[in-house]
Amino acid sequence: MLSNSYEAKLTTEYLESLIGNSRALVVGASDSCIRVKELVNGYDVIIAADGAFRCCLDVGVKPHIVVTDLDGLRLEDLRHRDVIYVVLSHGDNMSLVIDYVPKIKGPKVLTVQAPPITSRVRIFGGFTDGDRAAYLAYYFRARKITLVGFNLRGPIGKYSKPHRLNQLALTIKKRKFFWAEKLLNILRSIHGDVSIEC
Repeated sequence: MLSNSYEAKLTTEYLESLIGNSRALVVGASDSCIRVKELVNGYDVIIAADGAFRCCLDVGVKPHIVVTDLDGLRLEDLRHRDVIYVVLSHGDNMSLVIDYVPKIKGPKVLTVQAPPITSRVRIFGGFTDGDRAAYLAYYFRARKITLVGFNLRGPIGKYSKPHRLNQLALTIKKRKFFWAEKLLNILRSIHGDVSIEC
């Protein structure tokens, strides 16, 4: 059995080989995420952000990678051995990390948003699941990054926290979208080929 640090190293090396110099399609969880089906053939790697994973599966597209803090996934979403799970651990999701991470069947790497980083825990950039997925593509040097399902000013989609859409969740999510948009604008300014299909 592999040690956790060795598994993380192998997974990170696999991410680098998968994403490096690729055309990456990053799928967010707004309702336009269903467009992944029409776009998929133009890309080498599909990266889903949290609940967008289910959107992809619903339209018949299995992403290569899911970037998640686990609040948009169900236990059944953890069974895919051919998907890489990039899991964010933060102060509000420790119970999910403890419960869900051991049940993940595919390769996984744990991430955080602030130091310390170790051989087991990494930082790739970003804040929300969506912009972290885009920054993951940038970190591993995708040559082209296209975003779909990123309607940051529209209504909250059914794939984004479907079980928690109360008023408080909506207010917090809108604040997160504000920062996600800022970070994505920074990414567009530093990477030569980032586009938003909406």
